[in-house]
Amino acid sequence: MSKPRWQHAKAEVRLAAVEELDDSEILLEILRKDEDPAVRSRALARIDDAALLDRLIDAPPVGLGDELPRQARTQRLRQLLGAEGSVPNDADEATMLRIAHLTDDESIVEAVLARLADPQPRMELALEHPVARVRLTAARSIQDIEPLQSLLQQAKHRDKAVFRYCRERVDEYLAAQRAKEELKENLAQLAVDAAELRAASDSPDYRPRFLQLQRRWADIREQAAPEGREPIQADLDACEKRVQAREAEQAAEQHEHAQTEEARLAFVDLLNELDALDPGALSSTESARELESKLNGIEERWVAALRHARPDADQNKACKAQLKRWREPLLSLRSLDSRSNELERFGKAASTVDAADFKAVQKLQRQAGKLARALDWPEDFEPGMPAPIRLLREQQQQLEQQLQKLQKKERKALEKVEKAFEAFRTELATNHFRNADRALNRLKNLLRHLSPERQDSFQHELRPLLVRLQEIHDWQGFAIEPKKQELIGQMQALVGNGEDADTLAARIKALQDEWKALGPLSPRRDQELWKAFRAAADEAWAPCKEVFGQRAEARRQVYRQRMELVAQLREYEAKIAWPDLESPDPDLPAPDWKMVRKTLTTARKAFAELAPVDRKQERKSRKALDKVCTRIYGHLEKEYDRNIEAKKALIAEAKALVEMEDLRQAIDRAKAIQRQWKSVGLTPQRADRPLWKEFRKTCDAIFARLGEERDQRHAERRARVEQRQAADKDRAEKAAARKRQVQEQWQRLLDRMQACAVKAEDAEKAASLWGEDGDLPKGVDAEALEAWWNGAPPAPDEDACRTACIAIEVLAGMDSPPEDKQARMAYQMQRLVEGMGSGSEDRSERLLGQVNQVVALRPPAQWLERFSRGVQSVRAKTR
Repeated sequence: MSKPRWQHAKAEVRLAAVEELDDSEILLEILRKDEDPAVRSRALARIDDAALLDRLIDAPPVGLGDELPRQARTQRLRQLLGAEGSVPNDADEATMLRIAHLTDDESIVEAVLARLADPQPRMELALEHPVARVRLTAARSIQDIEPLQSLLQQAKHRDKAVFRYCRERVDEYLAAQRAKEELKENLAQLAVDAAELRAASDSPDYRPRFLQLQRRWADIREQAAPEGREPIQADLDACEKRVQAREAEQAAEQHEHAQTEEARLAFVDLLNELDALDPGALSSTESARELESKLNGIEERWVAALRHARPDADQNKACKAQLKRWREPLLSLRSLDSRSNELERFGKAASTVDAADFKAVQKLQRQAGKLARALDWPEDFEPGMPAPIRLLREQQQQLEQQLQKLQKKERKALEKVEKAFEAFRTELATNHFRNADRALNRLKNLLRHLSPERQDSFQHELRPLLVRLQEIHDWQGFAIEPKKQELIGQMQALVGNGEDADTLAARIKALQDEWKALGPLSPRRDQELWKAFRAAADEAWAPCKEVFGQRAEARRQVYRQRMELVAQLREYEAKIAWPDLESPDPDLPAPDWKMVRKTLTTARKAFAELAPVDRKQERKSRKALDKVCTRIYGHLEKEYDRNIEAKKALIAEAKALVEMEDLRQAIDRAKAIQRQWKSVGLTPQRADRPLWKEFRKTCDAIFARLGEERDQRHAERRARVEQRQAADKDRAEKAAARKRQVQEQWQRLLDRMQACAVKAEDAEKAASLWGEDGDLPKGVDAEALEAWWNGAPPAPDEDACRTACIAIEVLAGMDSPPEDKQARMAYQMQRLVEGMGSGSEDRSERLLGQVNQVVALRPPAQWLERFSRGVQSVRAKTR
């Protein structure tokens, strides 16, 4: 017989044959065995049996791959949704749940969730749907707290997003419950406190207690129910009336004592005013008159206060003493006018005296002492001392100090004078008249540092030496004239020698220096020689004059450029409306202060680069530049001052915010002040740096308070997290202990089943495996196991043992041995026919049922070993 076309060797023939098949079993066999993906896909597309599609979706055959189960899901979903592609209106809960499990479309899932009344299917979707966003959507559809708590426990370690959502909702619910309970407790306590305060008698703390209750009531009043609000409000109103009545009584009592107390306070205030008088008011005539008028006013007010009360004896005595103390310096001021001219003359002499002139300093010091004794001033009013008297005392002190310094230095000065005197004698004795002249000048300068008595003794010794010096000057002309004749000849030799201008000028200058070093002759002869020397020098200088004239012209050109730069600066200054002027031109632009500062810097740099110029022109041009730059910089400095004051004001305002109670308002204002700081104009770096440090320090102090509050909140949050973590850890430890207990129970069950299987062959091993008494998994038929242990082994039923092993392998999702492939397929078909393939039965219940069946079957060791591997695999997946 020929093979059917769906078993043909060619794929296109098989594909065409599939289009004509309707037998589900044949289509299922093609789906399992055909090697061509297109044929297998088309075979799956021809299957319209809903039960078979569910079987392929829930328990796909081995080797089916991923694409075909996905296609099966799509086909089954189309069957359930119908032609319109939406959830049918008449669909029951199982159908809608199946649709939700099969689809990845969130809109369809949301439609199913909207129609599901029971939260259990929603939990199923949130736990078992393969798409994470669908699981999260299902979780969000659950509103009741108990299902959410259950879902929280089951989603842990399985789906982070669902677990996180459930934890947030549960935390929110618990927080709301705690807040509700706390409000209830606060209202109850407040009602008790208000009633107690209403019944309490008056006491010093009655009003503070009432104010505290008012604040507490204001915080929770709107949250209280009407029936609970009215009693509390009535008690507080009664307390408020009592507080107001007590305050009115106290005000009446205070008014009775006000007049007497006011008079007593007046005595204290007047004494405080006398103590607070500023001695600095005595420093000028005008302020002294104001001080005298103020003293008269104080005295009149004292007399007026005596009409209402009597001061203490000490107060009366203190007032008289203070009035007398202040009137004494006022009398001293009147005598100052008569000596004003004398003080002025002395001040001028003291400011111009040579500090090294012993005689002049000593004379002024004696004069200062005489004036100071004539113009005595009380020590109590040292800060208010008039400026002329203070200046006199300072000048007297300076003169005394200078005189002491001169006296201390006199010994050293005397040694220097003696050395200078000896040097003058030596130079004079060796006929070095020029050195003698210099020595004489030094000696005269040193003599000024000695006292007048010592100066006189040296002047007596000096007179004959001066006569000798004059004689030397008369004879020196005989040696100098030949040398000057020689210098004239050397100067004439320089005329027309062809040297460059700089070298020639240096030689001319050297000859002129030698001429000056020789000293003078008799006036007439010296004038004749000088004219000859000068004429030769002028003739030799002619070539240098032209070169140096060109250089001078270049320097003058540089000078003109400098003056043009100065003129440009003046024009720049005139074209700006400086804000510090009395009436700036409104048509002129306001200054760009950064550009002003840059212009000054650039101008000074350009001015310095314009060089060289003559010394006189250097001073003149420098003075002109400094003058205009000083004016412009003056405008800039005033802008600096305004900006510095603005920043100081911002710092002061920021410091006030450090102690502000409302931290949020303080921080908002601090941020506004920081923005204002940035808008303030230029300030010099030397001033801006300390201002910025102070401002930054103040702002840091403000924001540090926010950090402290944030740290406190973080600490509280960490404490709650640690508490929650401790609770989670405790639950995790208990869950782990339960898990270990269950694991030990299952391992004990498997060991005891193994013990029963090997007992006939190895009793010692069986006893070891059976072990001591212990709990077995809940649901296991312990009596049947005990009967197996105590009974004789039955004859093995190979088919039943194989079916039991295949059942546990299907439940575990394990592959069965190849020789049991047909048996496994038969088992699965049987399950499908019995309606048990949808997976609605709980995995744990199926596992326990199969274990009890095996215990009742009492299989041999080789079958039990295979069954035990399946049980362990199921347990691993269940955990």
